[in-house]
Amino acid sequence: MAQEIEHYQMEQFENVLDGNDKSISKIPRYSQFQAIKTVLKEIFRSSSALVDQQLRDKLYNLNNALTECRILSRKHGFYSPEELLTINRIRMELKQIKKELKTILGNSNRGSNRNIDEQVVRNVVSISSKDIEPFRWSTRSVDASKVYGFDDDVLSMEKLLVQEESRDRFKAIGVVGREGIGKTTLCQLVFNKPEVKNKFLPRIWVCMARHPDGHDDEDLKVAIVKRMLVYLGVGKETVKSIFDEKRGLEGLL
Repeated sequence: MAQEIEHYQMEQFENVLDGNDKSISKIPRYSQFQAIKTVLKEIFRSSSALVDQQLRDKLYNLNNALTECRILSRKHGFYSPEELLTINRIRMELKQIKKELKTILGNSNRGSNRNIDEQVVRNVVSISSKDIEPFRWSTRSVDASKVYGFDDDVLSMEKLLVQEESRDRFKAIGVVGREGIGKTTLCQLVFNKPEVKNKFLPRIWVCMARHPDGHDDEDLKVAIVKRMLVYLGVGKETVKSIFDEKRGLEGLL
């Protein structure tokens, strides 16, 4: 009976991810759910008598998290701070579940076929690295005639940028939300507004990936400054020499 419960939970999980609802790919943490599904399928294939209370609990938690993400995806527009915290909590929970499932998979294969476990781990790492954070480069260009539904957001953001302050000071505006809702497009529209062009000179469009130059251990602040210098026309070799030979940001000053 216990094994039937686990198979039923797994079937429910797969039916939601692989069903006819095409919008499922838009839910938060979709790539994480898919990577976990890959590990689960290998666990079920590699164990002929799967009865594990821990696995059952993980499947319950996975289906609950999947339901939460489906509810969040039905909202239109930007997420609230509370919803962003919920998504981050789910991200951490899924990360821990995947780690524990990989341990279960390793234990189930130990002594029978170690190569299966190693291959699955490589496959999951490959899926995660490609899906979680692809390097999508953008430019300042956008065809405003083909963009709809951003009028109010553009106007609000423009006012925040160009309004006069009592004293000159640094100003930053954050735009947050799930992948594909138009954050970059919104910034492109505002960047190219005549009012913004007249207010800010020069203007530079700096595109950043998580690890923009392939150095995973590099300080993100340093990476941003390097990219800004390059976009301002400073040669890459000069930028490299500044940070390699002149003690980083202190050398720049």
